[in-house]
Amino acid sequence: MAALDAGLLTPRFRAALAGLARRLDRHGVPFVVGGSAMLACRGLNVSVADLDICTADDQLDGVLAALESFNPVVLEGAPPPWRSTWLVRTELPDRGGDVASGGHHIGVDIIGDLAIEVDGVVATFPLDTHLAEAVEVDGMSVPFDSMWRWYHLYRVHDPAKAAQIAAVAGPEVLETAAVELGL
Repeated sequence: MAALDAGLLTPRFRAALAGLARRLDRHGVPFVVGGSAMLACRGLNVSVADLDICTADDQLDGVLAALESFNPVVLEGAPPPWRSTWLVRTELPDRGGDVASGGHHIGVDIIGDLAIEVDGVVATFPLDTHLAEAVEVDGMSVPFDSMWRWYHLYRVHDPAKAAQIAAVAGPEVLETAAVELGL
């Protein structure tokens, strides 16, 4: 598998991710990038439709302050299988236009204490920047979560992505990730 490479994201997603990382950093919000952007940067063949960012539950005020000008919406009580504490959803303008004028935008989901039910057990994805791998994205160091942990999320949420991860992983690395998640 190729090394983590932010150059595998389109320019619009790289710019949005770097700008978002700067905002979160200015507000002292620790985070990791997950979801399709993380998989794409690791060389998997996925379409990136939005940015999925994970942080800790106690970071909600910082997230809202960082995104204040983008009218963030806080969602709580996600339906099963999701068990996350909260989700902040917003849209960032991209280079093609701005949201206010009906131009292009990039969706962002920031998740507090990401958790999902897997095989009857709640798998909690603790924010652990030590497990993350940082890479430069348009001049900003951005941490990406462990793809192996996301395999277990995608087993429930998107089996095609889980299959892609499994194809490049050994069983021992997926088992270690399962233990980290309490599965």
